[in-house]
Amino acid sequence: MAGTYAKYTTTVVGTDAVTVAKWVANFDNGTGTTATDFSFNLFKTVYANTLGGGVGAESGVIALRLAPGTAGSFDVTYTTSTTETARNVSVTMNASALSGLTYLKFYGDVAKTKDITAAVIAGTAGNLLSSAFPKTGVGNGTKFAVADAAIAQDSTITVYWEWAFSANGAQDTADTTDGLTPLTAQNVTVTFSATQSDT
Repeated sequence: MAGTYAKYTTTVVGTDAVTVAKWVANFDNGTGTTATDFSFNLFKTVYANTLGGGVGAESGVIALRLAPGTAGSFDVTYTTSTTETARNVSVTMNASALSGLTYLKFYGDVAKTKDITAAVIAGTAGNLLSSAFPKTGVGNGTKFAVADAAIAQDSTITVYWEWAFSANGAQDTADTTDGLTPLTAQNVTVTFSATQSDT
């Protein structure tokens, strides 16, 4: 005799929509064009004789050359504010190839109160994105929270440089030596690093 067997049954399907956190960490030469590697112009802004001595004024030196009496600045820009994870960010400049130019100085401000020469020449960490740098106010490599209004998660860093004339010709001999056997085509690098933080 044929029979029908009954049983209870329940089927439940759970679903969730998953979105991957966005990662945005861009770095460029102030033009807004981001690339893996790029060139920046150390001579983007040139001053007459000394920092603050008149932008674009004649320095008496052929264009794109360092010499006593030259000064200038350049910009680099980083962007991380739309990243959706915590991250460590650092910006480091290495001008060790210019270490022989004793009187060439680098600063974090046009007033020359933030001297970053030693760190820049040594290429050590913390020389640009640091508590001493006026535009950021955070330590180099400090963790950026997902959204932290207290720090500059996007910023343009301006680096100033100067090879000043000496008072009473005190450094003329050293300057002349640098000019008799001049450095040529020496690389200066600025490195941006952004790494997701797991805390």
